[in-house]
Amino acid sequence: MSMRPFLFGALLVAPLACRAPRHPQSLIRFETARGVELGFSSEYGIFALAETFAGETELPFLYEIGNGSFEDVASVQIDGELLKMARARSSRPSEVRLAERPAQSAETLFLEIRPAPKEPQLIEGRLYNSGQSGDLLEIFDQDVEEIARRWRGAPVHVLRNGHYQVIGMLNGLYCRRPDLLTFIGLDELYLMTPQATTYLDRRALPRRADFEYGIPRDIDHEISYGAGAETEMEPPPAEQGTDVEVPTDVDPSKTPEEDKADDPDG
Repeated sequence: MSMRPFLFGALLVAPLACRAPRHPQSLIRFETARGVELGFSSEYGIFALAETFAGETELPFLYEIGNGSFEDVASVQIDGELLKMARARSSRPSEVRLAERPAQSAETLFLEIRPAPKEPQLIEGRLYNSGQSGDLLEIFDQDVEEIARRWRGAPVHVLRNGHYQVIGMLNGLYCRRPDLLTFIGLDELYLMTPQATTYLDRRALPRRADFEYGIPRDIDHEISYGAGAETEMEPPPAEQGTDVEVPTDVDPSKTPEEDKADDPDG
């Protein structure tokens, strides 16, 4: 019996069976007056904590992917009490899916972090008390205070159908004994999503000189321009002309020919 078909089948199936799910790369870094704050990019847009950007409608951000990064500005589309949902103006960061249902007690949860300049890393945990105590992430062998402070705004994922899906967003609160991190769950995330989506609409992004030619961008100018800042324009100068003398001895009841005939100087 020939072994060639068996070996060929084994070589064909082996790469497919050993393929690991791709790590999510959804972290967004915002530059604020209080330092760097985090959010994440999803299929609906960019999520950010509302208290970080109170009253702001234009959010400058940095997105890192692979060994590179780019900057852009996100315009707030939906403003809620806990979250803001914004849309990038001229770029399309990685669009991670939101999960369709909350985390289950038997599922492993993954907190996405990115200690620059390294690749994204995942901290494993689980849902505390099967979710009966709220949206609490239980982790082990980690300093929850440090994670809550440094990675506030980072997404929490669950692995389903071979893909990482977002089920929450770290909000910066924690407790000890047990070591728990609190996160904003799917119920609040879905409140920030558009109520209707038109899949046939194609979003055309403007050309970017930094993508095509490597020219640095002026983010500050783009923010002021995008916010609708009004500028006072000087009125146009008056046209220069010659003064025209209007005659006062013209009889409006006569035609020009009659008036000329009565003129003695003809």
